[in-house]
Parts: sequence; C-alpha cells; structure tokens
Amino acid sequence: MEIDHSQPIGQIAVEMTGAASIFEKYGINYYKEYDLTLKQACSAVGVPLEQVESELKKIEPLSPLLYAPEPYWGGETMAALIHYIIHVHHATTRLLL
Repeated sequence: MEIDHSQPIGQIAVEMTGAASIFEKYGINYYKEYDLTLKQACSAVGVPLEQVESELKKIEPLSPLLYAPEPYWGGETMAALIHYIIHVHHATTRLLL
C-alpha cells in the first residue's frame, strides 16, 4: 500500500487499520499531534521515516464486510446494542490484535 506523505498521521490512523499500533510502537502521538505529516511525526520522535513507512506498507487491508454501516442506536434497544458490541465490535477488534 502506498503512503501519501502529505496526509496527516491522524488521518492515516483512521484510514489504515493497524497504523495506530505501529504509531504507538514508535511513540508517535497520532491523537494529540494528528495534523503532523508522517515525516514530521517521525522526525519529532527520532525514528527513521523509512522504518515506519515500511511497516505501514505491510498492513493488509481489511475485508469490506467489516465496514458495514452502524445502525442508528437512538432507535435500537439496549439488547441490540449489546449484541452488536459483542458480535461485531469485539470480533473486529480481535482480528486486529
């Protein structure tokens, strides 16, 4: 996967599942300094850009089936929300760990 160097790290973390764990591994603060580019963020923590970029390129895209739209929770029961959390959210999270 090609990395856009002008894209902010916060956006990379949102769009590339698995990027957040790579950022955390290197101490890149993608949630507080979300507007930095990857180059700026790597420079700020003293990590070679090529090293982080190499790991980001290895991320496998998730199946589109995992991106099903969420229901409108204001109109759902608590039981439906609990079922969603256990069977969809937790299942997706387990895949990422």
